[in-house]
Amino acid sequence: QLGILGKKKEGEEISWKDLKDMKYTWQVVQETLRMFPPVFGTFREAITDIHYGGYVIPKGWRILWTTYSTHHREEYFTEPDKFRPSRFEEEGRHVAPYTFLPFGA
Repeated sequence: QLGILGKKKEGEEISWKDLKDMKYTWQVVQETLRMFPPVFGTFREAITDIHYGGYVIPKGWRILWTTYSTHHREEYFTEPDKFRPSRFEEEGRHVAPYTFLPFGA
């Protein structure tokens, strides 16, 4: 982190590339977005009748999917209520595809 900042001129701003190169700082950003996503959720419209868990969701109904609930499920994130930036380490990354969507999908 300090090596990247040390190369900056006085008053020069940090870029997104700089932030991503700061591995731990980027992990903190990702974990913060996981715990407190800026987009609560999004609506989807059923394009056909959907049979799910003994229920029928009729074609045309709007369904609310929430990012927050996905990010706080134990099956996707171990100890989901704990702030653990290390869960986003590149080599030990255990985040299942399509489960970390802080800005919705």
